[in-house]
Amino acid sequence: MNTPHIRQQIAQFFQFVKQGKYGDAAQFASLPHIQSIKDPQVQHARGVTFLNIGYEQHALDAFLLFLTMAPEHHPIHNIVADLSAKQGKYELANTHFAKATNLASHVYQYWFNWGLCWSLQNQHELAKAHFLKSLAIEPGFAKARFEHAKACLALKDYVGSEQALTTLFNQETQQPPWKWHYVYGQVLEGLCRTEEASKQYQAALSLSVNDQESDVLYECLALLHVKLCDNEQALSWLTKGVENHPTSRVLHKLLSNLKYEMNAPNPLRNYESVSVNNFNTELQHDYVSLLMSQGKLDAAKSALVKFKRNKPKTNAFTNLDCQIAIKEHRYDEVLSAVPTTLDMNNPGARQLCEYSTLANLALGDYVTAGKKIDLLLDADATNQYYLALKSTELKLTNKDAYEQLINFHSLVSFCEISVTADYSSILDFNEQLMAALKSIHTMQKQPLGQSGNGGTQTPGYLFDHPHKVIQDLKISLRNSCSEHLSNISKLPYLEHPALTRFSDQFNIVTAWSMWLRDGGYHVPHCHPKGWFSSAYYVNTPECITQGSEQGQIYFGKPGIVTYDEIVEDYALTPKAGHLALFPSYYWHATKPFVSDTPRVVVAFDILPVAK
Repeated sequence: MNTPHIRQQIAQFFQFVKQGKYGDAAQFASLPHIQSIKDPQVQHARGVTFLNIGYEQHALDAFLLFLTMAPEHHPIHNIVADLSAKQGKYELANTHFAKATNLASHVYQYWFNWGLCWSLQNQHELAKAHFLKSLAIEPGFAKARFEHAKACLALKDYVGSEQALTTLFNQETQQPPWKWHYVYGQVLEGLCRTEEASKQYQAALSLSVNDQESDVLYECLALLHVKLCDNEQALSWLTKGVENHPTSRVLHKLLSNLKYEMNAPNPLRNYESVSVNNFNTELQHDYVSLLMSQGKLDAAKSALVKFKRNKPKTNAFTNLDCQIAIKEHRYDEVLSAVPTTLDMNNPGARQLCEYSTLANLALGDYVTAGKKIDLLLDADATNQYYLALKSTELKLTNKDAYEQLINFHSLVSFCEISVTADYSSILDFNEQLMAALKSIHTMQKQPLGQSGNGGTQTPGYLFDHPHKVIQDLKISLRNSCSEHLSNISKLPYLEHPALTRFSDQFNIVTAWSMWLRDGGYHVPHCHPKGWFSSAYYVNTPECITQGSEQGQIYFGKPGIVTYDEIVEDYALTPKAGHLALFPSYYWHATKPFVSDTPRVVVAFDILPVAK
């Protein structure tokens, strides 16, 4: 119905849009009878109105309706695609970017925007290709050149990234943004040109004064110096970082963890020095969590009581209350604290569900625990911790299903690795590897909150180190993993959690070395973010032999409390030169050993490359 009154409203609506009075225009744009008008000018104006006041979903709906009447309008296809990408609606975004570029392939901004969309999807090869198309049309488009450099960096094409950045800096006539120097620093780290990387990070720092995001530069400088085994300089950068970014959670955590591993007194002093105005809920949460990681439960409880006086109802504090109650075996209180209905799409809600699941397992209510674990797996089927909880529940309730999930003899590999002809034997290889690892084991204690006790762990990603023997180890480990994956690919269990995302292509996503001393051991744990995990034995003391439990790696005993006691199922006796490879959801731990000789391991996690 198009009455004089409605026509008058539409005229007033258009007037407000023309004047840029989008708040006033929105009152008309929201009216049901104007929403439904099949007029492209009206729907275009509605989209513009909502876009300018931040109502992006309403804008998207209006523009989609507009396109049903004007399907050749490529600028709106681009806007619809951009809005869809921001909301994570990537299929819709890709569809409309394709339409925009088909209709106007000469518009470099469309190719650039589509490249950004591919980056959000972690499809960096496609992102790189689209940025290059944008640059082919407009070679001086600095944003596309920078994003192309970032895509190359994500693909570890450091040479390509450096070439893009060199061109970018040469084209720039004014002071370049600090983020260019930051990305260049990352590229130079990848090329093992650490001194140059440090200079780039410091150049970025000089340009990023008062920028809230520049805390990442202190993080990079600190981690770079840790990699160089200069822990004191790393400590200095982190100390400066928290002075300039007193609310940065990342910097505070790194500083406390580094001080702890360096065996410094009171590693949490930086938290205690934060002013009242800056000591926000997030920092308070981290402080209490770190106290618990140190085993200082009474101090954690006292701090939490103090913090809750101001904000007693925050989810962060409910989370901490549950953690403390679990440590003190007050399981009924956990169940009372966790709501019965939770939004499993919310990570915080899933964490609360985890705590209530642990309480159910500890109280012997395995049926309820099983239902909650299934809900967790429905929300995140690849979370290895959830699968570890499932294995525990099945071990208590359904032994056949448990054996099918664990399937130890099919899914576990324990074999000697092969090394290149550069080494006379596996013994020669391990001796050289030991020397290289010893040079980077510079900490005094194990990290906070990790499974290892009585030893040290190398920080960061082990295979970033350029030592030839470490890089040769990576090659040998990849070969062993490929062989094992080839074997398990022949198994008939297509719906098995270890095989549902099977791929013969994989990445080593984490890697570190653990150097355990006399009496050292690992508590039961799993690797939540892995697919297959590992332990390569570089050195094993003489006391670790067949027939002795010392230093054994054992599987099946969970790292949580259950009403009925659970013992381990399987054990392997470590042997130098051998690699143990197993699904990341396996609960595993190690026995203490007595020896003056260290037990040295390289561990890593792999993830499949999505097909």
